[in-house]
Amino acid sequence: MAGLPFIYGEMTYEVCREGILPVDADYTQFNLSRLSFPTFMFEHNAFCGSMNEVNRIDDKFAERLLVNNSTYLCGYTLHGSTNVIGYFGVIWCGGSPEETNQLMKDLAAYAQRLAVLLDEC
Repeated sequence: MAGLPFIYGEMTYEVCREGILPVDADYTQFNLSRLSFPTFMFEHNAFCGSMNEVNRIDDKFAERLLVNNSTYLCGYTLHGSTNVIGYFGVIWCGGSPEETNQLMKDLAAYAQRLAVLLDEC
């Protein structure tokens, strides 16, 4: 997001619950400029909602997530000292989180810590 006309995304870290197949191979070098969800995240900094809500923002991204049996997404934009450096999120495959207020507070704290570490690289 550092002023480039296009940008590629990649899932660089994944942890799966037992019985959930990893999908990180499906998310390597995918073109973010073809999706509107990254722009939404850039403008709003956070999101927490169902795939129906993702679909209202970006049907292409929702379709991609649905192929992987995703049902719910929560995430934050990672801000470095001078620009956006990435996105941090959690995706559910089946069901949804029980309590989103505390979840979003916890994710915000982790996103801040992660952004500081990444910004130092």
